[in-house]
Amino acid sequence: ADRNRQSIDDLRNLFVDLPNASFQIPLKELAEISYKPGPMQISRDNTYRRVSVGVNVRGRDVESMVEEVQLRLDAELDLPDGYFIEYGGSFENLKRAKERLSIVVPIALFLIFILLYFALRSVTQATMIYMAVPLAAIGGIYFLALRGMPFSISAGVGFVVLFGVAVLNGLVLVSRFNSLKLEGMVNLKERILLATEERLRPILLTAIAAIMGFMPMAISASAGAEVQRPLATVVIGGLISSTLLTLLVVPVLYYFVENRSHKRKDKKTSKINTALTSILLFGFISFSGINSVSAQELPQKITIDEAVAIAHENNPTIKSANLEIEKQQSLKKSAFDLGKTSISYKEGELNAPITDFQWNISQNFKFPTVYGSQSKLQKERIALSEASFALEKNALERNVRAAYMELMYAKNKLILITYLEKEFQNFANIANKRFRSGETNLIEKMSAEGKREEIRLLRSEANLDVEKLRKQLQLLLNVENSIVISDNVLQKEPFEENNYLGDKNPILNLQEQFIAVSEKEFKLEKAKFLPDLSAGYFTQQIEGVKNNTGFQVGVKVPLFFWSQKGKAQAARKNSEIAQKNYEQTELDLNAVLQGNLQDYEKHKASLLYFETKGLQLADKLFSSTNKAYKAGEVGYVEYIATLEQAVAIKRRYLERLNQYNQTVNEIKYLTGKYN
Repeated sequence: ADRNRQSIDDLRNLFVDLPNASFQIPLKELAEISYKPGPMQISRDNTYRRVSVGVNVRGRDVESMVEEVQLRLDAELDLPDGYFIEYGGSFENLKRAKERLSIVVPIALFLIFILLYFALRSVTQATMIYMAVPLAAIGGIYFLALRGMPFSISAGVGFVVLFGVAVLNGLVLVSRFNSLKLEGMVNLKERILLATEERLRPILLTAIAAIMGFMPMAISASAGAEVQRPLATVVIGGLISSTLLTLLVVPVLYYFVENRSHKRKDKKTSKINTALTSILLFGFISFSGINSVSAQELPQKITIDEAVAIAHENNPTIKSANLEIEKQQSLKKSAFDLGKTSISYKEGELNAPITDFQWNISQNFKFPTVYGSQSKLQKERIALSEASFALEKNALERNVRAAYMELMYAKNKLILITYLEKEFQNFANIANKRFRSGETNLIEKMSAEGKREEIRLLRSEANLDVEKLRKQLQLLLNVENSIVISDNVLQKEPFEENNYLGDKNPILNLQEQFIAVSEKEFKLEKAKFLPDLSAGYFTQQIEGVKNNTGFQVGVKVPLFFWSQKGKAQAARKNSEIAQKNYEQTELDLNAVLQGNLQDYEKHKASLLYFETKGLQLADKLFSSTNKAYKAGEVGYVEYIATLEQAVAIKRRYLERLNQYNQTVNEIKYLTGKYN
């Protein structure tokens, strides 16, 4: 009742039943009851009573502060049994977030690499671009330290964002490297410089846009700024470092990787050019969602020098000649051939009833000068294969340049016919108007339309000629994708005049090397007249005496040498035949060269006329005839005749120019100017 709850004495005098329920005693007999300070409430977790101590952290990170508190408490505080300390709040959230980041970040990095591979179809190039990740991390860490900010979860999220953007810049750059390669740019340094120049603006635009977008977060001082500032600082710093270093590091890495790959391809001519790029991509869809166009669908626009380089890389004959060089280099090891070593063993009653045994090992040698002659012969054979390789390259370059210039001539002829078709179209329109107005008769109208249709037929034939020559050039280059020549104006081929073969002609070099090989073969056959040598070692047991050892030497003298003499005489004749072949080849080449030089002078004189007078005359005929016909000063017969005369002049000029270029090309081939 309320009257019994007025003071602490009421509580002291409260009666408590004893176990036997027959007696009662006051509570003050069992407990000391008094006023003491105590908690306003008692909180529990999992049936454990809990006391919370709150701390606000300023000027430092939560994790290092908790670690310091933990060290102090572990060293200076002894807790009774049953008591323990847990660190919660922001620190607990930090631990949980770090555990999740330790799973999320590796997954994100792995997915970035996989997506890079799907985009580029190359593990090497994906790894190359992946270098942007550590390059970006450098800037992010540096800027955090520069601003005095500790690593936090928001900073970790910033790193994940940063890695994706940084990798994108590298992907943009390397993708352009690859597209230029597909377009036929074979010069590695020019490809890198051009792609870097073209992609500099998009890369800087991507980086600067992201930096400017995160700048307000980096300098924010409003509520939540402690979360925004680390994230923005990491992204800004990482983008600055990754952008600058990507523009320097990725091109350098690409140069080394492509250069090494190109050398390995030329040296081994391996069959694994595209295996790695197609295994994992089969059945997958590119993450970027961009439909890639196959190389066969991309026309290559190439110059004449690029066409020669592509042909040298793809031509099977050149590859075969290169393999021949490697084969002859491998045969250098056969120059010092000792033959097989003889090892024998005997056991039994050789000299007495006692069992004996005998070990014997022997080796035959040719006379030392034979090995020297074989080595010199193999060096000459290597030089012969190299001379054959140079000849094949020279001939291929001659053929490619001839086909390229013929295609240029056909395209210029097509341009001229197209221009003529336009003129006759205008002529037909004017004749039709005059006929309708009654100024002329039906014959002029029909003549104009007939000439127009005739020129259309010529243009159709010229188009077919261009396509046929383009296909021939494509076959010479041994490429599947379409090609387009970048040189559209037929110009004179540069040429330094001379009338001698010189010492660079690959045809004569090959014949000279045949002479050198045949002479070395003759010297080798002569060296085989010398005796062969043999040496051996044996160990044996005879009549109970153990470990008798000794050695033996021998000489093999050629007593019947008429067979070897015949081989030497035949080798000598081969040398003389090679010398005569060289002399005949030199005579033939000189005759062909002199004929081409005479043609060169003839075409040169013709071009001089066209360049100084002929072309100017054709232009005047064009302009004056058009004006006169439109003014009615000449009839359609004079107009057609004059127009055809002007076109014939320009066509003859193109023919002479093509003949001049083809002659210069042949002279360069004969004189070895392409080496």
